[in-house]
Amino acid sequence: MKNDDISQLIKSGIRSVSASFPFMASVSQAWCEYESHIQQERVNAFFLDFASRLDKVENHLKEIKNSEQNKELVSLLERTIDSVRKETTEYKRSIFSLLLANCVVEYDALEIETKLELVDLLDRLSLTDIQLLRQFSHEGNLRVETLGNFFNAPWTEESDRKFGEIIFSLSKLEARGLISQTQDNIGGKIWERKQDHWINRWKFKHFEILPYGRLFLKLIGRNIAKT
Repeated sequence: MKNDDISQLIKSGIRSVSASFPFMASVSQAWCEYESHIQQERVNAFFLDFASRLDKVENHLKEIKNSEQNKELVSLLERTIDSVRKETTEYKRSIFSLLLANCVVEYDALEIETKLELVDLLDRLSLTDIQLLRQFSHEGNLRVETLGNFFNAPWTEESDRKFGEIIFSLSKLEARGLISQTQDNIGGKIWERKQDHWINRWKFKHFEILPYGRLFLKLIGRNIAKT
């Protein structure tokens, strides 16, 4: 479904219940403000950041040589802007800017399909997922037990929730081909709970970053990758 169609459905839905539920008038006003101002402000800020990044590496930019390349760039820009306008966090919008800038700098190094997939990937990952993936940038191979400081203090409900979030992110990263489990290192370990408890099943696992994960990290790094 196209974005315009979704917008019309939302407006129609709000109008259909506004008479019976006065509060929905506030929802309607908030949606109109979101459509007319907030999304545009996000896109404007994105282009300012994007242009600034490219300006710093102007000597590394390659000229668009033909209409086919121009179409590819337009497709990439369209996909990126669609994600940017919906993204609520400024920090993640800045990552989109860096990703797009790096895709432009490395124009000939990557196929357009790969670039579009990377934009979609960034759209689907949370900041927690990205921060967790970045922990693999130095070590390459990490053990779940070392992700956080959960096992050096009494286990609490908060520990349960936060460790669960890490497992959720690891599962997402593995499902998208960014990392892979390599081994379970449980020999000689003291089980704190029943051996088949979900915490024990996860804490001793090892994960390794995969080539696609390294590529993704390279393109969303702190600096533009100069070719």
